[in-house]
Amino acid sequence: MNQAAETPDNSGAGPNNPFHGIIAFFARNSVAGNLLMLLLLGGGLFAASNLEIEDYPDLESRQISITVPFPGSSPAEVEESINRRLEENLIAIEGVKRVTSTATEGLGTVTVNLDPFADPVTVLDDVTSAVDRIEGFPPLNAEQPEVVLSKAHRIIMTIAVTSATLSRTELRAAAEQVQED
Repeated sequence: MNQAAETPDNSGAGPNNPFHGIIAFFARNSVAGNLLMLLLLGGGLFAASNLEIEDYPDLESRQISITVPFPGSSPAEVEESINRRLEENLIAIEGVKRVTSTATEGLGTVTVNLDPFADPVTVLDDVTSAVDRIEGFPPLNAEQPEVVLSKAHRIIMTIAVTSATLSRTELRAAAEQVQED
């Protein structure tokens, strides 16, 4: 009995393999393979030449800051009179992801983080309206709140200037020249 004749062929090269025709075609026609490669390279070069390059990309801010100066007050007074009242009125606004606050001596700061798809200008208008609607706000002796859409700051590049031979004054001059350039 010949067992080699009874075992099925599992090489994947049979007529049931869907890639058999494509692979076999390019194996037989090297010119077609080279043309396909040139077409793909040309398409890649065309796409790369049309890419827009920005030196400093526009970054959209996702935070709104509300600062309320309250001269002569303790952090506990700022927390109770300013920050809590702001937090309670801002958390329910549509597009607000999170509200955090910081109370320091004489200053209350509330930061509103926006949802990823919220329109910052619309949420800024809603936050400003909500702050204006708070009764008896700001408290006596406190200044008017400043509601600002925070600017997006991102460090683009950091450069270190070092030298083993220059003096401190010469190194400072070289660093200032690099900064100016």
